[in-house]
Formats: sequence, structure tokens, C-alpha cells
Amino acid sequence: MPLKTRSYLLNSRWMTPQQIQAKINAAESEAIARYKEGWGDGDYIIRALLPSDFNSVTVEEWQETTGTAIDAWNASTVAPGTTLVRDNTVLGIYGIKVITGENEAGVYAWGAADVSAPVTAVRLTAGGARLAQWDFSFLFHASAQTASLATTSAVYGPLQDHPAGFAASPIVIRGPKAVTIAYWEVTASLDFQIAWLGVVVEAAGGQGGITTG
Repeated sequence: MPLKTRSYLLNSRWMTPQQIQAKINAAESEAIARYKEGWGDGDYIIRALLPSDFNSVTVEEWQETTGTAIDAWNASTVAPGTTLVRDNTVLGIYGIKVITGENEAGVYAWGAADVSAPVTAVRLTAGGARLAQWDFSFLFHASAQTASLATTSAVYGPLQDHPAGFAASPIVIRGPKAVTIAYWEVTASLDFQIAWLGVVVEAAGGQGGITTG
């Protein structure tokens, strides 16, 4: 059988700017092609992916909190799978970026020497089919050796600067479809932020561009 997709992440620090741009271009091209398959050559727009594009127009930030159960898959706030990606919409996902995470010491840092990260992996399903399952281990690095340095303050910016993970093949989702993002959670009741990187192709013209539900 022919290869359909490559489901793994590439560390952005191992890539050239040209390679990164190629991943973005591939996601955009595939999303446009899937849009035209469903809705023809009418007017459309391309924009950056937002949290609300997954299924909940009330969620406008990449904020998550781990549950009380550890060593388990738990659905995210951004995409719990309870509603649908909008019709006339295609998501082209090309990567993921760890922003901040609250560790078990109650400070914001990922992978510090003496603490655990909130989550270690992610799984994405759409319409009941698993499209990706990614391990985060190679994206984390020591943020700080002491809690006093484990901060989101710009003073310690490089300590919080984790590489992005770029998908070897883009994930393309055509609405309407339920999407679930679940994280493998290893520390309970902690906040973290993980941004999904992608583009959205959606109907323009009569719908006035960006739709809000």
C-alpha cells in the first residue's frame, strides 16, 4: 500500500528556515486542495489557526489544566470533541509549540531538573480516527535549576524558549467534524499552554471572512 502520511514531529532547532517554510507551505497547499474538493473554486480566505477553530468559539486562548487523574489521557479544553469544526472550513495543522507549563513546585517551567512537566504526549482524533500521537520528550529541555528562575518573566526568556515541533506531514481536517485533543497527563491540577500551529481555509465573500460560529 502507498504511504499516506508521516505522523511524527521534527524539532525546529534541527531545521533550516527554508525547511520550516516548506512545512507551512505544504499545510497551506493541502488545506486549499481539500477546501476546493468540498466547496469548489469560490472565494475563500487563508488565516492563522485560532483555538476557537477546533470546535468551541468560546475558547480563545491556548490555556489548559491537567485533571486529577495522572498517567492517563484527558481531553483538552481547546478541543474536547463535544462540538464540530465549522462547515466550509479546513484546518491545515503543521506543528505544535510549548509556551509555558506550571510544574509541581507551582511555578511555570517545563522540564526543570527537580520537577515534572504537566504532560508528556498528545493525541489528536477527528471523526473518531486517530490522526496523530506525538511524544514531547525531545521538545523539552531544562528550564531552570531552581524555582526562583523558573518563571515566565522576560528576564529569563531563554529558559522558557522550547523548540516547536513541526509535523513531518500536515494534518488536514475538513469540517464539519468533531476534533478531540487529549494530553497524556503525568502531574495533576497544573496549568500549561501549548499552541497548535496551522492555517485555516474558509469561505469568504458572503460570509464576511472570519466566521465566529
